[in-house]
Amino acid sequence: LAKIQEVIDGFQKEQQTLAEKIRERSGGKEEFFAQKAELRAQLDEFSAKIDALMERKGDVNKAIGDKRQEGIDMKQQLNKMKKSIGYTSEQEIDERIATIESKIMTDTMSLKQEKELLKEIAELKKNRPKVSQVNKMEESVANRDFGANFKEQIGNINEELALYRDGKRKVQEKLSALMESRKEQMGDLPTIIEKRDGIGKKIAEKVAERNALRDDFRAKEREFNQYLAEQRKARQEKA
Repeated sequence: LAKIQEVIDGFQKEQQTLAEKIRERSGGKEEFFAQKAELRAQLDEFSAKIDALMERKGDVNKAIGDKRQEGIDMKQQLNKMKKSIGYTSEQEIDERIATIESKIMTDTMSLKQEKELLKEIAELKKNRPKVSQVNKMEESVANRDFGANFKEQIGNINEELALYRDGKRKVQEKLSALMESRKEQMGDLPTIIEKRDGIGKKIAEKVAERNALRDDFRAKEREFNQYLAEQRKARQEKA
């Protein structure tokens, strides 16, 4: 029993030394977790702002696309109207009407040809008001803003994004430095903890062995005492 207790005492001393090392390397744990939580909160804040800006940027880009399509549609409609009229000014139409009227008055032609020319004059007079309408529409298309203001918004958003991303990067660097510093402080702490736990198991085994021997000794001691008591009783009965 004494030898076993000596082994247990040795293990416990070694375990105490390891526990002291663990306490030393685990120092500042609360401060570390507080700093880590603060940096994580800052990262979350930056991420939320970046996400909000990206959502805004998506909305503005969609508006730019809609404006661009609106411009394409207006230009297509304008070209279609130009093509249907065939003339770019009222003067050109007036000159064409005068030419046709002169031809009808001076040339010899069939009734069918004259009807076709009169039909053309009617069409020209019908399209004459459309020329100014087309010119106004062309001027409107030329002066219309198809997204310049939105592009300025995109530029402002990109500037904000750059600032927040730079801020997030700096906080991430601080967090990485904190984690690295903690890692250096901890060193081979996992190995020490594993060794301490291993010694704890050995102590438990030795304590169990000691207790088993002690229990066995006490059981034999009780048996011997009982034997002595029986012997005394037998002698007394004979006396």
